[in-house]
Amino acid sequence: MIKPLLEIRNLSIEYHNRGEEYVAVKNVSIQVLRNTITLLMGETGSGKSTISKAIFNLLPNHAQVSANSKVYLGDVDVLQAEVDLMRNLRRERLAIIPQNPLLATNPTMRCGQQIEEVLRLQKNKNRSIAPLGAIDWLEHMGLEQADQIYGAYPHEISLGQLQRVCCAMAMASQPQLIIADEPFSSIDQESQDLLIDRFRLFIQQNENAGILMITHDLALADDLADYWYLLHAGGLISQGNDDLAGHQGDHIAVKNLIHSYITMKDKASEITTKDEILRVQNLSYQYESRKKSLLARKSYDELILKDVNLHIDKGKMYGIVGNSGSGKSTLMKLVSGLLIAPVDSIFLEGIDIRELILRDERAFFSKVQYIMQDAATALPPRQRVRKVLKDVLKSSSYKHNDEIKERITQLLADVKLPAQMATKERSQLSGGEKQRVCIARALAKQPGILILDESLSALDKRVQLDIVTLLKDLCTHREITILLVSHDLHLVRHACHHILSLDKGQVHPLK
Repeated sequence: MIKPLLEIRNLSIEYHNRGEEYVAVKNVSIQVLRNTITLLMGETGSGKSTISKAIFNLLPNHAQVSANSKVYLGDVDVLQAEVDLMRNLRRERLAIIPQNPLLATNPTMRCGQQIEEVLRLQKNKNRSIAPLGAIDWLEHMGLEQADQIYGAYPHEISLGQLQRVCCAMAMASQPQLIIADEPFSSIDQESQDLLIDRFRLFIQQNENAGILMITHDLALADDLADYWYLLHAGGLISQGNDDLAGHQGDHIAVKNLIHSYITMKDKASEITTKDEILRVQNLSYQYESRKKSLLARKSYDELILKDVNLHIDKGKMYGIVGNSGSGKSTLMKLVSGLLIAPVDSIFLEGIDIRELILRDERAFFSKVQYIMQDAATALPPRQRVRKVLKDVLKSSSYKHNDEIKERITQLLADVKLPAQMATKERSQLSGGEKQRVCIARALAKQPGILILDESLSALDKRVQLDIVTLLKDLCTHREITILLVSHDLHLVRHACHHILSLDKGQVHPLK
């Protein structure tokens, strides 16, 4: 019998922190066979990322693993491996595609140099040809103008582009096992299809290798997986290799998750139209020109946005879709005042936003709230959720502690978080929980316009539906205008009244 590439037996993990105990993983057993792609799926907070940390033996100090838990990589139990052996395993046999590429890459190194560093660890790579190898890998990941990406720092490209850089780094190391933690959460559908093809090609070309993909996207079970496991509240509730939409599971959580997956494909109901609140007029924008790469012989002055015109009505939800690097985030940062827009190009309630910011900067940024794509870097690392929300409320009209406490509880309930979440710090939250805290913080300002820049990408389908229901309620009853940036066309069709597509810096309506 062929031994599994990865075998997890009876894995149970508890977190002990400041007198609190939390069971993250309960008696989970899974396998990854050679030459297969295995999916580990589940809702936000179900224990998926904790399991990936256990595979790399990178659990935090306050995590306690049960005595009978085993995680075998081949013949090695990584939970018992010595430091030097574990370091060699991570370098030679393991690779990870992280959920958060900004935190996983070196901000002081250009993207191409980081791929070169991986290539130089391969014994059959010659240092002198490493730069060409790096560009080849970027092109292999479908990145246009690869020499520009090669010379860019991580913060200079979109999260979707950076995620593909991380995919290139993982595959270039030629590992036996790739752990892909939410690899598609920051990329558009076209790029996702390309990466799915690259994952399959990697398996075909490396017959002794395997991929464990961690995701909340149940659709991938049908599109990609040779075998899948489904987690709920830290425990394994179902597994199989069949079509998930037709899977007959007995557990109520299985039925709920599959129902949410199917429901997301339905189109949204109409939202009542109101008067214009935001207008974008003949907007063109480019970043400061610079030479991106030693391999490049010229600077790049290409416009990010080209003659964009938009009319946004009050109390409506708009979906903004487009490929990675198409200008979605740039447009939203200009609308929200985080980037300086050209004069007479963006108007809020008929007034140029540059003038509004000069008049009263605090009032403008209260009215237009921007929820960042990367929730992990948007939250203070050592503040409890209560303190994060309290600071925002105190800067508004809330002064009394009892009133603030009640409002914090309500904000958490609005984004489907329990009241006890107020005691948690950023490191104790899952990716989806971080994102929901960011949404709660934005709502604390009672904005007129709410911009969500891929803010739902880290959430599972059921929680996405809950948040979309909340957003629709905000549109209907509070007349908040919502701009929802996403690469998930199913999501925006379900949620939004109008959908706008960005392609090469230009906006087109999408029916």
